[in-house]
Amino acid sequence: MPDANGKVAPSYASTEDTVTDNITKLVWQRKLPKSYAGCLGSNIDAPGIGCQWREGDTYCGDLVLAGFADWRLPTRIELQSIMDLTREPAIRTEVFPMRSAMGGADFWTAGAEQGGSQVAWYVHIVSGTPAQLQGPSLGTGATVRCVRGGSARLASEPRFAVNEESAIVDDLWTGLSWSRKDWPKMTKLDAERVCDALGFGWRLPGQQELLTLVEPLRASPVIDREAFPNAVDDVYWTASPSSASTGSWNTVTFERHPVLGATGMGLASSATEFHRARCVR
Repeated sequence: MPDANGKVAPSYASTEDTVTDNITKLVWQRKLPKSYAGCLGSNIDAPGIGCQWREGDTYCGDLVLAGFADWRLPTRIELQSIMDLTREPAIRTEVFPMRSAMGGADFWTAGAEQGGSQVAWYVHIVSGTPAQLQGPSLGTGATVRCVRGGSARLASEPRFAVNEESAIVDDLWTGLSWSRKDWPKMTKLDAERVCDALGFGWRLPGQQELLTLVEPLRASPVIDREAFPNAVDDVYWTASPSSASTGSWNTVTFERHPVLGATGMGLASSATEFHRARCVR
C-alpha cells in the first residue's frame, strides 16, 4: 500500500469526478457534494451536511458517478491508504478536495458486527488516524467519500499467511510482510537499527502501515493474536515524523481505550523515548 514514509510513494490519476490510486487500483470519488442526498446527519448540522453511518452506506450504494453504480463505503485500511501523515490535514487536498478547511474532518468507513451490534470506524482527516464507534454513536454525522474497485474486505476473510520457520507474516490485504516477533522498548534509533540489521529490505514501518495491523474487533492488544502471538498492548515506534512538533515521531498503540475503543493513536514521541518495535518490508 502507498505510504509517504514507507516503500511505495503515492501515485494518482485524476479526472473531473474520480481519482484512481495507481498503487491500489482503487477509484475514489473526487469531489464531495455540497449536500448528501438522503442524509440527515447530526442534529446540530443542517440535513445533508454529513451522514449518519447507515445513511452514508446507503448514499454510496445509491451513487451513480462517472458512469459507474458500484460505489461503496471504503474499509478502514482503504481510507487510510490515501492518508498522508507527513502533512496536516493528512490528505493531499490538491488530489482529494475538501468542502472547507475545517468542516467535515471525520470520514466514515465500512462497518462490521461485534457481539451482535454494529461497529464502524471513522478516520479523522486532520490527523489521519482512526477511531471506533458503535451503537447510538453511529448516528453521529460525518463525511463520506465513496470508493469502487477491489473488494470490501470483511473481518471473516483470510488475511494473514504465517511462515512458522522464517517467523514472517504476509498480509494478503496490503502486500506487506511483517516480523512475527516484536522487540522490547528501545529508542527510535535503536528500533531502526534492529530492523535494518535483519537485511533483505526490513525497516521500521511508517505509521500508515503500522495502523493497518490495528484490529477493531479484538480485545487488547488490538491485533491478530494468531498471526502475532507475542504482541502486547503497548506503544510501537513508526518511521513517520510527527506534524505536531519538530523532531518528534508518530507512534501506534495496540491498547484498547476503555471508552473510545481501539483508536490505534499514539502520542508524538521524541526519538529518545522508549517504545516497542515491529519490522516490515
